[in-house]
Amino acid sequence: GFSHSAFVFAYESLVGRADLATADIPPGALINFLQKGLQFVEIEKELEQHSAVGGSDLANGLALMAGARDASGAGKDAAAGSASGAAGKGAADSGAGGGPEANLAGTGAGKTTLDLYSKTKAGPTADSGWVTEADVTKLTGHEAEVLFCAWNPKANIVASGSSDSTVRIWTIPRGASGLPASTAASANPFVLHHELQQTLGALASTALHDVTTLDWRSDGQQLATGTYDGIARIWTVQGELKHTLRRHRGTIFSMRWNKSGTYLLSGSVDRTVVVWDAVQGKAIQEFDCHSSPILDVDWRDDTTFATCSTDMIIYCCKVNADQPIAKLVGHTNEVNAVKWSPDGTLLASCSDDCTAKVWKLGQDAFVHNFNEHEEQIYQIAWAPRGPGTADKSLLATASFDSLVKIWDVDTGKCIHTLDEHNDKVYSIAFSPDGHYLASGSLDATLRIWSLKDGKCIRKYKNDGGIYEVSWNMDGDKVAACYGAPSKMVCIIDFHK
Repeated sequence: GFSHSAFVFAYESLVGRADLATADIPPGALINFLQKGLQFVEIEKELEQHSAVGGSDLANGLALMAGARDASGAGKDAAAGSASGAAGKGAADSGAGGGPEANLAGTGAGKTTLDLYSKTKAGPTADSGWVTEADVTKLTGHEAEVLFCAWNPKANIVASGSSDSTVRIWTIPRGASGLPASTAASANPFVLHHELQQTLGALASTALHDVTTLDWRSDGQQLATGTYDGIARIWTVQGELKHTLRRHRGTIFSMRWNKSGTYLLSGSVDRTVVVWDAVQGKAIQEFDCHSSPILDVDWRDDTTFATCSTDMIIYCCKVNADQPIAKLVGHTNEVNAVKWSPDGTLLASCSDDCTAKVWKLGQDAFVHNFNEHEEQIYQIAWAPRGPGTADKSLLATASFDSLVKIWDVDTGKCIHTLDEHNDKVYSIAFSPDGHYLASGSLDATLRIWSLKDGKCIRKYKNDGGIYEVSWNMDGDKVAACYGAPSKMVCIIDFHK
C-alpha cells in the first residue's frame, strides 16, 4: 500500500519535474505540499461549479493563498519555490492592471486552477535543467550493463555494446524523445551476437565474449566490434556479419577506422596493434613495439596512427613502415587514451599519473602538461574545428576526481572547471558545433555544459553509472549508456 501510494503521489504531483535531486527538503514539507494540494483541488471544484458567478472572489483567493505560501517560508524549498515565485508575479500583475477579472478572462472558459498551476511550473522546470522521465527515449533489451554507445555518423541510428555479448543497432525515430520513441526504437533492433557456442560447445563462457569496443566507419555503412576473447568483427548497418578477424591473443581494448574506411586498427592486451584490410578482412601488418597491454589507438590520417599502453609510452606508427616513426616518453603511469587534434597537428594523451599532455610530431618533449587534476584522467576529447565552431583549440579532460576541465590549447590555460559531478567521470563528448560538452559519470548523471560560460544547462539521472556518452550528427540528441541496474541506453533531446 505504501509503495503504491508513493508511486501515485509522485506521478500525480509531477514531482519528477522539480529540481529535488540537489535540494534540501525541510521537515513538514510533504504535509505542507499535500495541504496546499487539497486547497487547490477544493478551489478547482468551486471554479467548475460556479464559473459564471464569483470568479473575482475566487481569483483573489488564489492570489491570497499564493501570498500566504510565500510568507510562510514554504517557497524556500526548490519544488515549491518555483511555483510560489510565478504565482506571486501573477498576483502582482493582477493588482497593477485590470484586476483579477482580466487574468481570468485570459484563461478561457474551459481552463481550471490546475491549468494555471501547470503554467507557473513550466518556466522553473525548464530553468532547472533536469530532464523528466517523460522526455527520455529508453532503449531496453540488454541483459547486462551497457558499456559502449555510438551514434551512426550519417543516420539516426545508435549502436550499443554490452557485457551480455551482444551489440544492438537501434533506429531512433525523428522528433521528440519519450515513450513513443522508446517503444518504436526498442521494438526490433538488430542484435549482433558474439558468442561462439557452435565451436566451444558447453565450455563456452559468455564472459569471454563481452563487447569491449565498437566504432562506426565514417560513411556509417559498417560497424567494427571487439570482444574480450580477442576476436574482432565487421558488421553491416543492418546487422549482417561481413568479416571475423582473428589475430589477437587477448582482449581488444580499442578499434578505430581510418578516415577513408580502408583500414581498421585494433589494439590488444596481447601488446600488439594490428592493421586490417577492411575490404578483404585480412591482417596486413602487426606492430609489437609495446611491452605491456595497449589501451588505446587513434588515426592521424589514412596511414599514420598513435598507440598508448600501460608501459607509459606512446608510439606513432605508419602503415608499411617497419618501425615506429616516433616514441613519446613523459608520462609516469599508464597512458589511458590518445587523441589527434582535428587537423592532425597535435596529439593529446591522458594518464593515471593525473596529467594530460599535448605533443607535436617531430618534437620529443610535450608541448603542454596539464596537471590540475588530483586523480587519474580517464578520457580526453578535442573540440571540433570548422565553420560555425569555436575559434579556439579546446581540449576536454575527464577524471576520477569527478571533474571535467576545458583547456585552451593555444594558451595552455584551463578556462573552465566543470564540477557538478560527484563521482568518477568516464566519458565526455563535444557537440558537433563544439559549443557544448556532454559528460557521463558513475554518479548516474548525464550533464550538458555550455562552453560559453561553463554552466550546466541540461541534466538527467537514471540508475547505474554512465560509461559512454555520444551526440547524434545533428547535435540535437545525446545518448548515454548505463550499467546495472538500468542496463539501458537513454537518449535526451537538446535544443540550443
